[in-house]
Amino acid sequence: MVQTVVVYTNTALTSITIPSDYTSSGATVECIGGGGGGGFGQTGVVTDATAGGGAYSITTAPAFTPGATVAMSVGTGGPAATSGNTSGTAGGDTWIATNNTATVITSTGVVCGAKGGGPGTISGSTATPGTGGAAASGVGSTKFSGGNGGSATGGQAAGGGGGAGGPLGNGGN
Repeated sequence: MVQTVVVYTNTALTSITIPSDYTSSGATVECIGGGGGGGFGQTGVVTDATAGGGAYSITTAPAFTPGATVAMSVGTGGPAATSGNTSGTAGGDTWIATNNTATVITSTGVVCGAKGGGPGTISGSTATPGTGGAAASGVGSTKFSGGNGGSATGGQAAGGGGGAGGPLGNGGN
């Protein structure tokens, strides 16, 4: 049996056609949500806020119909804030369905899905790191959360962003 690995990174894709020779025996689908965008603090008032990493999910033996067109989404990384005292944007969810009518990770027919990471937020003089994409909100037989963004203490620069979840576990904080 020849194994074919296909990786989709084009965030503009909304559907794909399942190969005509597809069989679910031994097949897996893996999804990683997009990382969140960091918040931009205000000099002398509040530090920057780092963002959370995307979650990870895997589904074994998904029941795709050979030759069918199915809906999917590759989650984008959330844009970081570019001006002072502004929050970042959440990362996008990554998912694939067995139908062509799904529009979000919670739609009927989604067989694999991973949540995007939360943004770093700025509110007044408070910087809050983003949370990692939650495994509990994903779809799959095995799911791991993204890591949380790092915190700043004692007037120091903010820590690093959270790592993405992967096949071996949760992303690092």
